[in-house]
Amino acid sequence: MNTQGAPESPARLADSELRGVRRELASARDEQLARVVALLDAMPARGDADAVVAPFRDRLAVLKPTRPLSFTRLLFTPLNPLIVAPASWRRGAQTVPRHTLSAFSAVVRAAMGPRARAVDIAISNQIRPPSKQIDPSPHAHPPIAELGRMLWPEAAQILAAATVPDRWRIETSLSDHDFAPLARLISALLAMALDRQIIAEQISHDGMANPANLSDIVAASLGAPADIAVAATGMLLVGMPRPDLVMEAVEAQSPAAGAAAAAITEGAIVFALKRTQAGAGALADQAPNLDSLRQGAALLQAIESRPTQAGNRRALIQQVRATVEEGCGKIFADTVNTHLHGAMAEFSGVATDGQIASLEQTARDLRELETIGRQLGRATAYRDKLQSTLARVQACPNLTLVDRVRLTELLADTETAMQLLNAKP
Repeated sequence: MNTQGAPESPARLADSELRGVRRELASARDEQLARVVALLDAMPARGDADAVVAPFRDRLAVLKPTRPLSFTRLLFTPLNPLIVAPASWRRGAQTVPRHTLSAFSAVVRAAMGPRARAVDIAISNQIRPPSKQIDPSPHAHPPIAELGRMLWPEAAQILAAATVPDRWRIETSLSDHDFAPLARLISALLAMALDRQIIAEQISHDGMANPANLSDIVAASLGAPADIAVAATGMLLVGMPRPDLVMEAVEAQSPAAGAAAAAITEGAIVFALKRTQAGAGALADQAPNLDSLRQGAALLQAIESRPTQAGNRRALIQQVRATVEEGCGKIFADTVNTHLHGAMAEFSGVATDGQIASLEQTARDLRELETIGRQLGRATAYRDKLQSTLARVQACPNLTLVDRVRLTELLADTETAMQLLNAKP
């Protein structure tokens, strides 16, 4: 592979070729790495793309390159917290190995026929920020539910009745017996996806959810078949913008859902904590990112506020807290070093409008990371880091006074910014 051009082939690569590609990408500049990821995303057959990208997920989490929405990405958006690297997948674990997504997507596309093309056209006609899960951040153009409505309900029906495709073993290296349990899990969650996404978008927009609608969704999750119910309920906790609202609804529904509901609820909490730990700590196939850290902190707050906690759950909570704290600190440090200090060091003159816009977004990210760190009980450490970062910004000769004042406001507060503005030269 040449980092200046397209990957040589989406087919399976030999181990020696993979090592060579990774070595070349290791020395690639950020923009080259982002370009390669975009090319891999555009491949109709990803092949070993995920194995190529895996060692660089820490860098990509900081770079946050735009990931284009596609038929397969839209199909599995509701299941993103369940998707793991092939090496991390275990039979019966209620997760989905990433390398099977193309195969399931092909089954759905073939069964939909012309309607699949209509989904492609709808996606191409929309401009939407990339989404990693049922997203806790508000997206205005368009709500993903508008696109999911065209795909998720029908895909759920297709996969519920699907049989093993001819090339399943060749493309996934899994046995024929692995297909049905995975298809059943994906089908069950896709059948619930539209209602969940509508609620998620409402919470993102309003901060609250319609209590009756949320109650219905929780009841459907608790009432699912036993081997699906834990994942279905856990997905609500790990995927909704306000896990505290979900916890309240689950606790309100549990008495009416029968004796099994208590075990399902406990299993769902453990499930959500483990998936949060994987997402926040790069223990599966993704590096920590701002969304996963934000969601992890919110989930911990929601669970820790409950009056009773089993002993094993307390131990798991402490593990997850430590992982989220570590991920938050790592992303904070990477963001400071790469996108603030590193960016300012590369200025050849007065910063351009584009460079200033990038710095301002970096400052917003740092403040949010500081907020997450404060929620986790590490306020002092992040405050000290922000103070040293602020000093670097205020002393940068390539920033105008207006730019330094604006960045100071984002990194600190309006009062500090006004002090800088009013200071004598």
